[in-house]
Amino acid sequence: MNNNAKNFIVWAIIIMVTMTLVNSFQNPVQTNEKISYSELLSMVENNQVTQVNITGQQLEAVQANGQKMVATAPYQDSSLIETLRKSGVNIRV
Repeated sequence: MNNNAKNFIVWAIIIMVTMTLVNSFQNPVQTNEKISYSELLSMVENNQVTQVNITGQQLEAVQANGQKMVATAPYQDSSLIETLRKSGVNIRV
């Protein structure tokens, strides 16, 4: 391999590593705080939750400040939707 090819490969690797580092700092991974179902209901009743995404039994709640929390709902809680609606929470399924 000649010197030009070696230099090209080195610079290509440097550029790729730099782009990867920049991208990882621009899009940090957010971890959702795990809370109990009771805590979630209390927060909903105190109007601290603006949105709840329901996926099976997993509930992802979003506070007004954008913080996300995750709770697991009991298998059948027929009052959950009504509680969310009364508190004006945006519900996504």
